[in-house]
Amino acid sequence: MTKESSDSAFSWVFNGLKATQEKQYETAIECFKKAIDIEPEGAYGYYYLGKTYALLNEYQAAINNFERAISYKPDYAAAWIEMGLAYHNIGKQPKAIECIAKGNEFASMREKKPAK
Repeated sequence: MTKESSDSAFSWVFNGLKATQEKQYETAIECFKKAIDIEPEGAYGYYYLGKTYALLNEYQAAINNFERAISYKPDYAAAWIEMGLAYHNIGKQPKAIECIAKGNEFASMREKKPAK
């Protein structure tokens, strides 16, 4: 990674995704945290950090990060759905259903928007 690209939140998210594909989860977590340090209000860093924690069965940490992603991008359908799955995995079914329904609602709203 070059010096210029290492300063970009996007490049850290990209590297985190690459590490996740290679099952290098601790490296991925470090990358997503660096993306968040650079862009603290960027929903994507929190979202992918949450997904990585979910892969490690650390569901409460996943939920915390999905909540942060949603706080910056309230209509983030994928974050709502992933948070619902994390709640499901810790046995909180009513909350899981609520989150997944909200995610599906945002996803269907996006699909109905006319193309520009």
